[in-house]
Parts: sequence; C-alpha cells; structure tokens
Amino acid sequence: MARAASLAPAPRARGRARARGTGGRSARARAPRARGDVARNAVEAKEPTETSTEPATTRDDGGRERDGRDASTSTASFVDEAFAAIGKSVCAVALAASAFAARDAASAEKFGGSVGAPTGACGTMSSERLEAARSVMMCNQDNWEMGCLANYDDEAFDYVDGPGLTKIHGKRNMERYLRNQFDFSRQYLTVDEEVCQADSYVATWRLDMLLGTGPLRNISGISVLKFNADPESRKIVYHRDYLPDGPIWENAPIVGPLVKLQRQTYTSCMQTDFGCAKVLGGVENDVGGVEAK
Repeated sequence: MARAASLAPAPRARGRARARGTGGRSARARAPRARGDVARNAVEAKEPTETSTEPATTRDDGGRERDGRDASTSTASFVDEAFAAIGKSVCAVALAASAFAARDAASAEKFGGSVGAPTGACGTMSSERLEAARSVMMCNQDNWEMGCLANYDDEAFDYVDGPGLTKIHGKRNMERYLRNQFDFSRQYLTVDEEVCQADSYVATWRLDMLLGTGPLRNISGISVLKFNADPESRKIVYHRDYLPDGPIWENAPIVGPLVKLQRQTYTSCMQTDFGCAKVLGGVENDVGGVEAK
C-alpha cells in the first residue's frame, strides 16, 4: 500500500509535464505568427501612406518600361492639346484682323481724292442742263443734297445701277438712298469724256472710293442722265450708273458668289431706313464714330 501510494503521484506529474509541454509547443507556434506580424508592420511602415501620383508603368516584352495610362487618358490629353492649338490660331487670326482694322483706319484718315469735269460746251445741250449734269456727276458726301438731289425732278425720277439690282423710284426714295450711300462711303469722281444731246448726257469717269470694307482706286464707269421732256426744265428724270467690272466679278469662280452676296446685301440695306453702315460697317470719322448725317 505504501509503494502504491508512492507510485500513484508519478502519472499525474507526468501528465502535468505533458500539459506543460503542450503549452510550450503552443508558445513555439505563436512565435512565427508574431514574427510575421513584425515583418508586415515593417513593410507597411516603409510604404507611403498616400497614393502616388506617378503613372503606373509596366514592362513590355523587351523589358522596356512603358506608360501604364489607359487610352482614355491619352485621348483626353490629345484633345486638350488640339484645343490649345486651335486657341492659339484663333488668337493669331484676331491679332491679324486687328492689324488690318488699324491699317484701314489709318487709310481712312489719309484717304482723299479730286473731283472734276471738262469745261466749256458739250454738243447741243444748254449750259443750264450741262451745269446740272456735271454737278450730279461730281456730287459726293460733301455736297450730295445740292449737287445731286436738287437737280432731280420732283415729280418723276428713276435711278438704276449697272447690273439693275438697285432700282429707285421717286425723289424721296433717292434722298434716302444717297444719305445711306454717303454714310457708307467716301467718293471722289473725275469725268473724263462727255457726250451730250439736248436732253441726254453720257459721261465716262474714274472714281476713288473708300468703303467700310476698304479703299478702291481708279474705278472706271459710265453714267447716263436724261432730262425732263420740257425743253425749259433743267431737272433730271433718269440716272443710271454702269460699273462694267461688277458683272464680271459676280461670274468669277470662287469669289463670284461672295461678290454677288455683298452687292445684294448692299442693294437691300441702301433702301432701308437704317442704311448700310450698321450692317456692313461705315467709315469712321475723326472722333472714332460712324459718319451719319
């Protein structure tokens, strides 16, 4: 019984030892996990906390690095560059237009010309009618009311331009037309030759003209005037101006339609109350405004 009592505790001690041994293995198992946590913490400490703004790169088959941005990013960049180029072009055009406008303004300040007509008799026309005809030919922005309008018949008057686009009937409508014309232009005409009969006058001439669109020099043309049937009258009932270059340019390739459109616009606005200066641009006066009477 004593031996049994002395031997009995041994298994329990070994059981406790085995239990302690199991605990040791558990500790050893925890150790690698602890070392793994430390390693992970070290790696995380080395990595930046903010997302990098550099584009990701990959390597192609040859081992060379290439940009990892996707196609949409490249397309957006291309569009941005294209719009930047267009913007620069628009600015360049605007600067060029400003330069041309400044040049035209300078031309307007310097623009001038002479007026004139032959002197002496002409055919069988009376001196009174000849004076009226010459006044009409040389009338311009400075004297159109007395030079042109005062010599047109009060009862019956017709004006037609060369191509026949502009047709004015009546002195009042002609007054509006002339006002609009000389708000839109400056004109200086010289008569070269005259052919006269008792009631008809034909003249060839040269014209220097400054329009809102720029200066024109040495334009050749022909005018026909017809007087009232009353031999005693010095009033003009018909006036037509011929500009031979107009129809030629209207039928030219490329520029022809533009010339025709401009002439049609000019013809239309000349017969309105607001005129052409506000539509096509008027001649600037000395204080920077648009000349208007």
